[in-house]
Amino acid sequence: MCGRFSQSKSKLDIKKRFNVERVPENLPELYNIAPQQDAPTILNKFPSEVVLSRFGLVPSWSKEEKPAYSMINARAETIFEKPTYKRLIKSKRCLVLSDGFFEWQKRVDKKTPYRIFLKNEEPFAFAGIWDHWGEGDNQFYSFSIITTAPNKLVATIHDLICTN
Repeated sequence: MCGRFSQSKSKLDIKKRFNVERVPENLPELYNIAPQQDAPTILNKFPSEVVLSRFGLVPSWSKEEKPAYSMINARAETIFEKPTYKRLIKSKRCLVLSDGFFEWQKRVDKKTPYRIFLKNEEPFAFAGIWDHWGEGDNQFYSFSIITTAPNKLVATIHDLICTN
């Protein structure tokens, strides 16, 4: 599960890495992106620009701007089965821009946070799905990150429970 991530690279780094023409002037340095915050994405609808979108999918059909349950992650293993995700994975894909994400190693008495990033510290992207909600002055894009089982490196943190 990806519940927190970061994106603190410059506009120039983002343009170069993702080959985009436009990046928002107000692109903030984000060191701890949490659900409901805006984060940089590249939507398949606008492949040459970075768009700030809300972390936590709000489906277009939702009556509420803030759904009753959080949709920050969509499991790759079931994405084609879940009604909300099934529609979006076919037509509304995105890249969620990042330079690191956080995993918490669970122990009997506490959780220890770890920030995971590439050795070369380059920006990277998560696969995601997006939707548009609202109209007029109250509209926005939102997304879920597509997740899967952790690789060998992250599994040592993500799946380990110590019994000391």
